[in-house]
Amino acid sequence: MTFAKALIAASLVASSLFGASAAQASIVPFGVKNDVAAATVTDTWGFTQCFSATYGSNGLSTAGMLSNCKGDYLMMGARRTGSNVFEVLAAANYADVIFNTGTSNTTHKANGVGWYFSTNYSWGFASATDTVSRNSCDTTGTQERDRLCWHTGSGSGGWRAGSFTNLNSDNGWEKVLLVGNAAQSSNVPEPASLALVGAALMGLALARKRKAN
Repeated sequence: MTFAKALIAASLVASSLFGASAAQASIVPFGVKNDVAAATVTDTWGFTQCFSATYGSNGLSTAGMLSNCKGDYLMMGARRTGSNVFEVLAAANYADVIFNTGTSNTTHKANGVGWYFSTNYSWGFASATDTVSRNSCDTTGTQERDRLCWHTGSGSGGWRAGSFTNLNSDNGWEKVLLVGNAAQSSNVPEPASLALVGAALMGLALARKRKAN
């Protein structure tokens, strides 16, 4: 095996085995957050917006809202229309955010957040330690900023964004969904593949030795 051939063989094998790197994972904030810049959510945390509509928009199904939202994590947020700062937001594993709690006042706790969801009642969150009173949206603690609620079955749009309430027909507020992804594992070479790299490198060493002689 010539020096050039050995070098090419080693390079090709090593590239095929070690070329894949782990994709950057999204950062999932713990608990409910307030006053977060949109740039932080997208550029620093790695989330991508997949849905938005004003609180005054009605007749939207949850299936329609989620139709473009594909990912490992799901974030719900609210902000003034056109603002680059979220009034309130929270995120968790996708399945936790849409865990069906029916019409009860019992929340599904995940990532420091109490989630509730029903396709024909309401959808939202509060801090994990908070209680909620859904009628159909959560009317508890109207001065508390760690709550969000959207109607999903009454023909109304959204109802609250933190301590701002009675937003059912308000186009000055926007409800937003974003998705994030977990890191993808790098390819781990099998022992047999590592042996191929070793053989190629050995051939390279022998070729260099012969050339030196």
